[in-house]
Order: sequence, then C-alpha cells, then structure tokens
Amino acid sequence: MENNSHFVKNGNVITPKPVGSDYDLKAGGVYRLVEDKYTDLLYITEDKAFEFPKRYYSTKEDDVFAAKVINTFNKTEKLTTGVLLSGMKGSGKTLMAKKIAEKSNLPIIVVDKDVRATDIENFFAQMSINVCVIFDEIDKYWNSLHLLYKSQASYKTV
Repeated sequence: MENNSHFVKNGNVITPKPVGSDYDLKAGGVYRLVEDKYTDLLYITEDKAFEFPKRYYSTKEDDVFAAKVINTFNKTEKLTTGVLLSGMKGSGKTLMAKKIAEKSNLPIIVVDKDVRATDIENFFAQMSINVCVIFDEIDKYWNSLHLLYKSQASYKTV
C-alpha cells in the first residue's frame, strides 16, 4: 500500500512533507549509522557495498554457522537475533559478520564507532523494519554490556 500523505507530524507539529523525504532502505544495501556531534542527531548514510578479499575462502563450518544464524532469525517470533563473534586479531570476525549480513538479505547498518551506546537504542526503537546491524570492534568503542542487555528487549535486528 503506497503512502500518499502530504504532511508529516513531529510531536504536535504538522508540516508539509518535504519533497523527496520518502526513502526505503534496500535489502542488501549497506548503510552507516553516524552521529552529528553538534546536534546529537543520529542518521544513516548510504555506504559502499562490502568488499571481500580476492582470495576469501570459507569453510563448511563457516557456511553452516552463517546458515544457522539466518535460520534462527527467521524462526524467532520477535525477529531478533544477536551474534557476538570473538577471536584473535585477524581471525576473520569482521568478514564473517559481513558474510552473515549479506546472506540475511536485509538492509545492513554499520554503526560508526563515534555513535554513543546510549543513543543507539532510541534510534533503532523508531524503526519499523528488520535490519542487520554490525558493530565492528564492539569491545573498543562501546559499553557492550549496555548494548547486549538493551538488544534483548527491543531491536528488530539480525
């Protein structure tokens, strides 16, 4: 059903909808969640597609693991699945996350390292579509306990 409304409501304020304001995230599209440090506004920008090394190999176990993650997501009632990858530096955690994200066939949102953990929850709570969210180097940039606790409650993510 196409939405042909001509106005947007923000709080109690109703204004004419700006031309070009409608946008649908594309399945498999890669986006970056960033935060404007001056206004504290979170927004997404289009990002380039994932690039894999020319000689990127995956094992049967890697493929089975990725398939299990996607299958678990598709079978959960709340459509929420979190995966925390750990391992030594250079072991392929980011490549595996990107592989799972691509196989999900969902819009992919990579959270920029400068986005504050406390602001992430509110941003995703406003979304009504399923997305795949990647936090790269989560232990370096965010309070992971806050993110993991909150993600159980409200995100529609894989």
